[in-house]
Amino acid sequence: MTATSNTPSILLRIAGSLTALALIAPLACLAFISDQLVKTPFADPPLVLVTALLTASGGAYLLFIALAQKLPDTRTNLAFLFIIGIALRITMALVSPILEDDYHRYIWDGVVTSAGQNPYRVAPLDVWTDPQLADLTPPHVHTLESINHPDLRTIYPPVAQLAFAAAHQLQPTLRETHDIQPGDVLGLRTVFAAFDALALLAVALSLKKLRRPLALAAIYWCNPLLIQQTYGSVHMDIIPAALTALAVYLAIARRPIVCALALGLAIGAKTWPILIAPILIRPIIAKPKQVIPAALILIAVVSLCYAPIIGAGPTENSGPANYAERWHNNDAAFQLNIRAWEYTLPHLDKPAWLADRYARATTVGLIVAFVCALALPPIRRAHQFASRSLAIIAFAFFLSPTQMPWYYVWLIPLLAVCPVWALIAWTALLPLYYLHYDITWLPYLQHGLVAALLPIEYLVHRTRQTPEPQHAAA
Repeated sequence: MTATSNTPSILLRIAGSLTALALIAPLACLAFISDQLVKTPFADPPLVLVTALLTASGGAYLLFIALAQKLPDTRTNLAFLFIIGIALRITMALVSPILEDDYHRYIWDGVVTSAGQNPYRVAPLDVWTDPQLADLTPPHVHTLESINHPDLRTIYPPVAQLAFAAAHQLQPTLRETHDIQPGDVLGLRTVFAAFDALALLAVALSLKKLRRPLALAAIYWCNPLLIQQTYGSVHMDIIPAALTALAVYLAIARRPIVCALALGLAIGAKTWPILIAPILIRPIIAKPKQVIPAALILIAVVSLCYAPIIGAGPTENSGPANYAERWHNNDAAFQLNIRAWEYTLPHLDKPAWLADRYARATTVGLIVAFVCALALPPIRRAHQFASRSLAIIAFAFFLSPTQMPWYYVWLIPLLAVCPVWALIAWTALLPLYYLHYDITWLPYLQHGLVAALLPIEYLVHRTRQTPEPQHAAA
């Protein structure tokens, strides 16, 4: 090969390296100011800078993965992409937790679960009145005082609780080599890193099975929003995302029994993966020898996972019940749904204050209908396990009352297997979440742009697939 023919490849690598620096630099700046952010009230001006840094990193990421997809799957190129992902993770993993405080609940849940208590029976405030929890109080006072909604019991299902307990159990071991305190997040970050690696493995295996370029894994591995939310803000959504990615890979590999086990564990980490169950079991519906054991395993795992929640019973301070009935944040489509019902209900002689309930019921109905529409047609190609699952999760996220950036983590592993640029663009748009409390129209910008880009991308894709007209020979 001549020097001239090598020139495009060399230029591509140079461009990729420069773009990688542009991707890492904003997160490095964010890490540099992290101590200031920890000491600053949530709504103070530095959030403008934070949003700008995360948006800039997201924009550089879009260009970076566009270049990465042009790289051949050589060991050198894949190693380059892997190192970039590692550098991004180190940048975020070495700073104080920033922007969010849900990790205090994770730490508390891990303490309660490790002590043999049922976290679905205990709210953080109970520690001050319940003598059985007195031993948990002294070393974790700061954690208790920092928990959001301390009057509510936990919302996180048992597989997540096991992860939190594992993080708590790791703390004494980590203390031997690190100067950490009981409320430190190093244990959580270590556990989340294991699930992060599992997600990367599932993505790589899926790409290999589908004979797609392994460089596509960079969509997952180098996503700055995923890294910031998982390591910087210490959100747990990497757990269900990784287990779901594993379940999808096992469906692609035509291993329905193990797929059912992985999906059951994913549902045991958060409830939303149940939406893709009809997709993953669709090909074996007419095969009793496969569908019966797969269904039994799925039902058994989910039942075992949710038994502690059901056993705790419904109460006024139930976390899952309050979340399902009241929570909404950074939502656009759901707000429009509420407005529509506020207009409609008075015409039906019903009070407008019921609009939120009707909107939630409508959302559930639309999601169920969408799942059915995608589950009914037969799956003829392996990639449809990933593409249909991605469509369902994205649709649910788009209609959800809670469209926070960390929930977007659910989509990212599947976006690496089936890239959709309009959905990938959320990486650069969702950081605007941190300003939406003061600028109330920002959710419509974040999600409206994605909604506008989707049909454009679809039309472009269809146009490229349209065969050239065949002309008769002269």
